[in-house]
Amino acid sequence: MVLHKLKDDQLAACLDKLTASDLPNLWKPKADAFIHVDSFPLLGTGKLDLRKVKEIAAQHSVPA
Repeated sequence: MVLHKLKDDQLAACLDKLTASDLPNLWKPKADAFIHVDSFPLLGTGKLDLRKVKEIAAQHSVPA
């Protein structure tokens, strides 16, 4: 999962660049793995709240 704050046109450009990159396909996230958030969850210290990020990703993931 990729959390992002990009607008739709910026995301499309990012996906195009990602597709054209020479990264192995295994490392390229698919378009449906991108989740738009208004803001990244932060701790009181200002650091990224990884627990909340994991919760957001779990809410959007498809069960196997």
